[in-house]
Amino acid sequence: MSVPYQKLVAEIGLRLNAIAGALPADLETTYIKTTLSQTDFKSGDWPYTLAKDLVILAEGKYAGIISFTNRQSLRKPLISQTAAFASGVAFPATNSAGDKVIGVPGAIKDAVDSTTLTEKPLALVRRLNAETWRVYPLYHFAFDGDRLEHTRTTVIADVCTYNSATQRAAVQASGNMLLADSLEEALICEGVSMAFRDDNFPAQAKQYRDYSNQEIGRIQEAS
Repeated sequence: MSVPYQKLVAEIGLRLNAIAGALPADLETTYIKTTLSQTDFKSGDWPYTLAKDLVILAEGKYAGIISFTNRQSLRKPLISQTAAFASGVAFPATNSAGDKVIGVPGAIKDAVDSTTLTEKPLALVRRLNAETWRVYPLYHFAFDGDRLEHTRTTVIADVCTYNSATQRAAVQASGNMLLADSLEEALICEGVSMAFRDDNFPAQAKQYRDYSNQEIGRIQEAS
C-alpha cells in the first residue's frame, strides 16, 4: 500500500532483462528512477507498457484470490460497501460506486444503524419475517442462492472490488500498489511468470510461477 507501482515495474523489468543500461552504473541509474518511461526499456520482447500491464494483471489476480478468503488484513484495501437493498432481492453485483463485486461478501449491516447482522438458517429468517407481531428489532440474514433475505428494512454489505482501469491510472500517475506491502514479492513473481511468448522464456516463467503459487497457497491455507 506504500510501494510505488513504478517500483514494481522496475523490478519486473530488471528480471526480464528489459531495463536500459549497458554498464552497471547506467542500469542502476535507470532502476532507481521514481518514474520510468518507454526510453528506459531496451527489450524488443518486453516493452514498458507490457511491464505496467503485468503489474496490474498480477495485482488483479491476487485481489481475486484474496477476495475469496477471510484474511481480513489482506482484504481491507479491497473492501467497500454496496448500496442499501431490501430483503429477497439479488445480492448486488456492484458496490455503491458501480465497481463489480468479486469474491465472497463480508459483513452484512443494517443500512440505518450499522448493526452487523448474524447469519441464520433461511427457514428461520423467513419465519421471523412472517411474524409481524414482533416489535423488537432482529438482525439476521440468510442466502437463498444469489438472493439475500434479512430481517431489516434495508441492509448494506461489505464487498471486495478491483477496478483495473482505476489501478492502471494509478500506475500512470506514479501511485502506490493497492494491496498490502507484504505482497510486493508475490506480485513481482506473478508478473514475471506471465512474461513468455510462444516458446520464448518458458523456463523462467515457470520458475517465477512456482514462487507465486507458493504464496497463493499460504494465503489460501491461512483463510
